[in-house]
Amino acid sequence: MLTLRPTPDPQITDLPGVQIVKQGAVHKLIFPSMGPEHEGKYTFRAKGTESEASVFIADPPTIDPSVLEALAAHAITVKVGHTAHIKVPFRGKPLPKVTWYKDGMEVTEEERVSMERGEDQALLTISNCVREDSGLILLKLKNDHGSATATLHLSVLEPPGFASQPQVTDVTKEAVTITWNAPTQDGGAPVLGYIVERRKKGSNLWVPVNKDPIQGTKCTVDGLLEDTEYEFRVIAVNKAGPGQPSVPSSSVVAKDPVKPPGLVQDLHVSDSSNSSISLAWREPAEGDPPSGYILEMRAEDTKEWSKCTKIPISGTCYTVGGLIERQKYFFRIRAVNEAGVGEPVELDKGVRAMPPPAAPKFDLSARLKSHMVVRAGTALCIHAAFSGSPPPDVIWQKDGVPTKGRETITKSKNHSQFLINSTKRSDSGVYRILLQNEFGEARYDIHVRVADFPRPPTNLRLFEEVPNTVTLTWNHSPDVQEDGEAHYVIMKRDASTATWYTAAERVFSNKYTVTGLLPGRKYYFRVVARNEIGDSEPLDSRDTWLINKDQIQDLSAKLKPYEKKDWRHAPRFVTPLKPHTVLRGQDCTMTCAFLGNPRPTVTLYKGDVNITANSKFWYNSTSGVCTLVIPTCTLKDSGDYSVLVENELGKDRSSCTLTVYDKDDKSVVASITESLQKKSKHLM
Repeated sequence: MLTLRPTPDPQITDLPGVQIVKQGAVHKLIFPSMGPEHEGKYTFRAKGTESEASVFIADPPTIDPSVLEALAAHAITVKVGHTAHIKVPFRGKPLPKVTWYKDGMEVTEEERVSMERGEDQALLTISNCVREDSGLILLKLKNDHGSATATLHLSVLEPPGFASQPQVTDVTKEAVTITWNAPTQDGGAPVLGYIVERRKKGSNLWVPVNKDPIQGTKCTVDGLLEDTEYEFRVIAVNKAGPGQPSVPSSSVVAKDPVKPPGLVQDLHVSDSSNSSISLAWREPAEGDPPSGYILEMRAEDTKEWSKCTKIPISGTCYTVGGLIERQKYFFRIRAVNEAGVGEPVELDKGVRAMPPPAAPKFDLSARLKSHMVVRAGTALCIHAAFSGSPPPDVIWQKDGVPTKGRETITKSKNHSQFLINSTKRSDSGVYRILLQNEFGEARYDIHVRVADFPRPPTNLRLFEEVPNTVTLTWNHSPDVQEDGEAHYVIMKRDASTATWYTAAERVFSNKYTVTGLLPGRKYYFRVVARNEIGDSEPLDSRDTWLINKDQIQDLSAKLKPYEKKDWRHAPRFVTPLKPHTVLRGQDCTMTCAFLGNPRPTVTLYKGDVNITANSKFWYNSTSGVCTLVIPTCTLKDSGDYSVLVENELGKDRSSCTLTVYDKDDKSVVASITESLQKKSKHLM
């Protein structure tokens, strides 16, 4: 309604669809039904004055609810490669701004996309559609007076993908039943059904089996010709049309089924050689008769079976050739006919392509040594030759335990080699070669000693038991204890010179008395361990040892003035033998000193037995000092020992008792402990 307040006596003109109302000085134009034709500028004149007013329609954009409902309920469907036209009618003044969105992203014009806006509709055109164009489409309309939206779904479809290869599940002389799996790609729309086609084997003409798509994934094709070979394929169909045909099924002959053969009977080995194995069997007792047999084999070291022949064997025996000598093989066989292949029957156990069996034995003509001495740092190589059928397994052991570590072991059918490139002391031991096969075993031991420069002795101690002598004791070198040929060299040096002199060359104990020393002189002493490789580092005394000259002078002072007389006298002991208690395995050193003129002869006894010439014992008698060494004492060495010295004027005997005990001999250990305690109390 337009209200004007003019001057008096206005001039009024009638307008169609407009009511003119005058109420006193107020004039009104009323538009009962405003339409586009009423838009424009209105002028009111009265007595030389005028007034203007413009009237326009201002509506917010709207979309008919029925259009919105239809767009939401039914997707816009288009095939791949076709053009999608999306039109949405609307109303609104002024014309609203049009914006399109796909899956939340604003759509812009490009090569395949165009957008138009008409007076009453918005148009989105997508040409040459692809599957990726499918999605949720949103239209947004907006002007100064409001906004409106419309939502729809665009579905770009293509024919479905391949169905799986049909599988034949049942066959008769008139019909064949096949099954298949749906395609993995439905093309954007559900599969509506399947078209089944058949053809004769060798023909290029595919014949549809059904007019309307089949629901499900199973079909029985009937009306076939008996004894004719057919192939089948399947085509999936959706709203976009039929897809590509599947891979054809395996060919099948339309005939009533034949029963497959049963189990082959009595499979056994009839003969064998170094390169072949012959087998025989009997026909199955169940099922339809076989047309042939499939014989398979596998070697012992594989799980895969391989066929012995390219085509089935027609008879009931066969010789498998080209085998590896002494290799074990397993065999199985299946009967086959038109209905298929029967279940396999396996030979009870593996069979070797081999000559008559033989237990392993060593080839001693190869000069296999039983004892070896190797210098540390050099190679230890043991080579063994042997025979056996089948070839034996070779196991190398050291001290009863399988070897492991730095060695390299090579093996062949009749030889094996054990190699350590650079040996150490710890490689010493008893090496055993153990040969084993299913018919027996053999073994051979090699005693190996790895020799090196001996380790030096330790803890050198000096003391004087007899005047003008020095007794040396030390801790054994481990290599002297382990090596029966190793020994010690004792050396002395006058403190006034730099030259060392050998006092003794082959000392096996850890105690030695050095004689021939000059009174009033100072001496250094040295102990060196020696074996067939060489000498150890020397063990030297830290300080000099002084041979007491005063003591000698004191003794001479007691002598009577020289009188010419007979200086000869019977022998007598100055320092007698002392009892000894020794742990088994340790050395025992007995020492005594005597006088006599002329020089007496020395005889050693164990009990009543003369042991002077016994190689087990070692003794030395120099300048009236007698030393007896019993190396590595055993329990049998226990007993009474004596030294008999005699000359033409008489004789004298000194005796002692040696007790050799075990660590577990508690009574001896207790007595030794008690004796030590008594000495300790006496000293206190």
